[in-house]
Amino acid sequence: MKRGKVWMLAAVLALISVVFVAAVPATAQTEFGEIVRFEVSDLQLISWNGKADWGPSWTGPIEAATIVAWFHEHGFPRLLTDLNGDGVVDELDTTELADGFGRIPMRTEQRGFTTDARLVYALASYVAERYPDQFVLKLYDTGFPIEFAQDIGVPFAADAVPGIEMIIEPEPNVASYRFELQSAEGVILGIAQSEEINEFFAGRSFLLDPIDEQLYGIDMVWAKEDVWTTGTQGQVLATEARQTGAFYVLIEGSWRLVEFMLALSPVVEPGEGDPGQQESPCPEDAVAYDVTTTDTPYGRVEIEECVTREDNVDTYTYTVHNISFLFNDCGICWFAIPNFLGLPTIDQTGPACWFINPYTWPVGWDWKAPLGNCGILPGEAAVFEFSVPGPTIDIFLNGGVMGCPTAIYPVSATDGVLEVATESDGIRELRRPVAVRTTGPGEGPGPCPDLVAEVLRVVCDPMLDQYAVVITARVVNIGLVPAGPSDAAIAATYGGVVEPVPALGPGDDYVFTTTVYIPAGIGPVCPLAVNVRADSGGVIVECDEDNNVGLGEVCCEDVPTQEEGCPDPYIRSLSACYYQTGVTGAVSYAVEVSLSVRNRGDATAEDVDVELNVDGNLHTAHFGDIAPAMTTSKTITVNIGTSVSFPIPVIAAVDPDNDIDESCYPSPEGEFNNVDADTVGRNDYCYAVN
Repeated sequence: MKRGKVWMLAAVLALISVVFVAAVPATAQTEFGEIVRFEVSDLQLISWNGKADWGPSWTGPIEAATIVAWFHEHGFPRLLTDLNGDGVVDELDTTELADGFGRIPMRTEQRGFTTDARLVYALASYVAERYPDQFVLKLYDTGFPIEFAQDIGVPFAADAVPGIEMIIEPEPNVASYRFELQSAEGVILGIAQSEEINEFFAGRSFLLDPIDEQLYGIDMVWAKEDVWTTGTQGQVLATEARQTGAFYVLIEGSWRLVEFMLALSPVVEPGEGDPGQQESPCPEDAVAYDVTTTDTPYGRVEIEECVTREDNVDTYTYTVHNISFLFNDCGICWFAIPNFLGLPTIDQTGPACWFINPYTWPVGWDWKAPLGNCGILPGEAAVFEFSVPGPTIDIFLNGGVMGCPTAIYPVSATDGVLEVATESDGIRELRRPVAVRTTGPGEGPGPCPDLVAEVLRVVCDPMLDQYAVVITARVVNIGLVPAGPSDAAIAATYGGVVEPVPALGPGDDYVFTTTVYIPAGIGPVCPLAVNVRADSGGVIVECDEDNNVGLGEVCCEDVPTQEEGCPDPYIRSLSACYYQTGVTGAVSYAVEVSLSVRNRGDATAEDVDVELNVDGNLHTAHFGDIAPAMTTSKTITVNIGTSVSFPIPVIAAVDPDNDIDESCYPSPEGEFNNVDADTVGRNDYCYAVN
């Protein structure tokens, strides 16, 4: 369980959660299907329209800046700074970096194109200056040393740029593209545009299985302007790759040769052997906190989840503890949470250099360690986090984990034919995630009705030989779908009644007044408890069955005896509805108010008036004399004009001019019980609309 200051929160939530845990099957079933693709979804999309004097020739500087910005976000912060001085580091600074690359070191501005050698020299110099001896540049082009010597003016060597090693690899192929991309390297493809000029793309994703023999699905970041989006933005080119003697990519209907490829690779991955923060303290005011443990076929996994809320943003933080999970002698290299609601991602973070992908496989947040990393080993933990618009509800669901694959794809091809390794070659890879119990964002059981009750007012009337408890209450449907007809059980100590409740649409309420009589012979009761239970018959299947009860109380005391008594008129019941008359274009509205005024005093209340205020429209109703322990009822219609705004407020005041002396009944009775109120909702028709 969570250690430190949140142990009390954990204990309380554990009690709440036990019911839900019991509902989780012993063997968790995954919500994720088989993994079918690999994707680097958080590459920035910069367009060659980003600067007024840029154009299609600027793909080299743009894609170099793109992979540098990716490493900045994944463990190498010095690779990108606030170049435009606006206080944040974002795509605008990546644009400025690309502009700097193209002006001088890559000579894009002067030449009108970027050579492979100038691209490599500028990128190597920039990275080596900020992280000396921490990166290598792998160059897939056997003729590159000659190009480098001719263009840069110095012989090519592994240390031609101090602080970074440059390595010549075989000609590029689909296998090496996939291998480098999956190893968390920054991959740039130089695709032939003419005999001397390449157009550059950043590698982004690929399908795991071939489309056809030697035909593969890939996509790349392209600096061409995406005209389907607002503002200036590059695009993702989803296309096909072919391995037939050489590496070709289909671009705008033409198969073009991949003439050059580079991979910018950290010498040691940040966090290797230390995949992330070991603890993620959950604050005392957290929205939710849960700890779940799952026994998988490969070992035991524990997940701590903490949910916090700030400014209508919900942040879900998961600390994944590898208790004993092992695959290929490594730990956990993939973790995912489903996103069934399709929530937009405000932010997502994870261990350094892990791939971060929202909305993948099929709909969720996932994190994947690079190829060659052993992930979260037994005894270690890592922290994963995402933020979504709130408020959300924390529900039990199944996440997914996977082990670490070995080197899946060969780096070379024989006679132009790509040989895909299989498990018979000693290579093992999980293609279907292992389910693990956890919690995450949800909206409960889905759209449903939800009835709640509220006690608005309680008055206790002493009668000749018993008390009458007059209760005004309402039932509200706070759910998202209608609730059919039901009932409400009203209980006061020693008695109770049932009130029929009509069908209620989302947000609608039903206000009623009823009386519960205390049996004869029972003396004063103070306090006397009152409760109203919505849907007491259990006919409505609700979102929440535990929020149906409204509470109240009242004092039933002896009537004061005095030499000279006095009256005490009050509104015993008040209800209102509306109707409309006329034809289209000449409709008028009126509110019909039903009133009962009772005199609980021991003297006659003479010439009783009630003033009604219906949405600012005043009307005085005359009730005449009311004898002790007697009630007079009236129905009053108040015209309110040709337009309405719901809900319509209705306020009733007995004896508005204070002409009746009610001083025998001090606060909270007497003069202090003379006002009551109601509201008229859109569905509160008095009768069918004309």
